Amino acid sequence: GQMIVNFKLSTPTTSLATFSPEWNNFLGTEAAVMQNDRVPARAEQLVRDLKPNLAPSLTFLKVSLIPKTTLFALEAIGSDAAYTQAYLDAVMDAYLQVRQEMKEETADSYIIGMRRELVRLQKELARGDQLQYEFQSSNNIVVLEEQGGKASSYLVELDNQLAKLRTDRNLVRSLSLDQNLELQRSPAG
Repeated sequence: GQMIVNFKLSTPTTSLATFSPEWNNFLGTEAAVMQNDRVPARAEQLVRDLKPNLAPSLTFLKVSLIPKTTLFALEAIGSDAAYTQAYLDAVMDAYLQVRQEMKEETADSYIIGMRRELVRLQKELARGDQLQYEFQSSNNIVVLEEQGGKASSYLVELDNQLAKLRTDRNLVRSLSLDQNLELQRSPAG
């Protein structure tokens, strides 16, 4: 049997000629998928399920790529022609099923990775919001003006105390020694 394998190539600036090594890798991977344990085992199960009247027969699968195409030549060799043909048909169906499962697994893993990244970004965004809130709270113009007003009032109070202390000092300096001693002895002083 023959099987065409298609894939979608989305590269606006890359020509197929420069993509050929990846293309060859892709086709080699697909040939390996067709021959790995999952596809033949699934094909055998499909034959048992769909054609229970056929007795299992040892069957070998050969997969080759038809040069310069995306066609795979599948060849099944076995002792029972009916079982071998059913097996070959089942291999093609099994391959399509396995490829679909692989795509779903890849999509699931991509979705899980995207969810993890989304959670990380949400945490980072929440932290950024918190930092912004803290900055705005500590640097709010109204708060800064209020703090400046309080500082200004305190400074005026300190200036007044300093002026009173200077006045007292000047008064003390102007008094004679006897007047100073009398001032210190008095109960009001």
